Amino acid sequence: MLSVPFLPPKIRKVGMSLLVVRILIFAVLAFATIDFLFITIDTAIGYLAYCLGLGIYYWRKGLNSFKYMVYGIIVLVPSIFIFLLKINPHIWFNKNDLSHVIIAITITFFYISVRNYKLEKKQLVQTIARRNYGSEKKYKFY
Repeated sequence: MLSVPFLPPKIRKVGMSLLVVRILIFAVLAFATIDFLFITIDTAIGYLAYCLGLGIYYWRKGLNSFKYMVYGIIVLVPSIFIFLLKINPHIWFNKNDLSHVIIAITITFFYISVRNYKLEKKQLVQTIARRNYGSEKKYKFY
C-alpha cells in the first residue's frame, strides 16, 4: 500500500518508518511476554491504519479498485470482537473458525482489489502513453 505511486514521497517515508517501529515494538512485546494480545493489537493497527486509511485515501484519489480494500476491512472488523469476546457459535464451530471464515472473505476482497488495481494501472499507463507518445509501444508497462 505504501508503494503505490500516488502517495507523496514524504508521507511514504514517514509511513515506512512508522511501520518498522511498529513491527519492532510489537515483536519485542510478543516475544518477551509470549502473549497473543500484542499480535492482535498490532494486526488491528496495521489493518485499520494502513489498509483502511490508505484504501480510503487512494479511493478518493480516483483509484476505484481500492474500494474493495475498504470493504474487506469493514468485513474484518467483527472478527476482532468475535475473537476478543470469545463468541463461540457452536461447539464444533468456535471463535477461531468463525474468525478465519471472516478473514478468508477479507482476503477475497483484497484479491479483487489488487487484481482491479493491476488492470486500472495498466489502463492508466496506456492512456498516458497514448497522450504523451502517440503510441503504447514506446512506453513499457511492468
